[in-house]
Amino acid sequence: MNEENLKKEEAYLFGTADGFSEYLSEVLKDSKYSEVKDAIARAVLCKGIGDTAQEAKVSRVSLYRGYVARSNEPSLENFLSVLDALGVELTAVPKTE
Repeated sequence: MNEENLKKEEAYLFGTADGFSEYLSEVLKDSKYSEVKDAIARAVLCKGIGDTAQEAKVSRVSLYRGYVARSNEPSLENFLSVLDALGVELTAVPKTE
């Protein structure tokens, strides 16, 4: 895959709600919180920290520290607000073996 295609794929995965929800669903299957936070950070940077913070009703500083710099742990309320600002929601489904 060439660099232009990679950029288009990344723009889809992190710049659209559909792409991000698909990607995040796959990341959540691995149950690794650090990877979930990395995915959210990439989507936040793609959308813009200021826009995401405003829509999530959180400060830019807490958004940056919680996801991009990873210097603090966001609360569940913050986590859900940021997901909402990114156009996705968290849904529980029965685990398949």
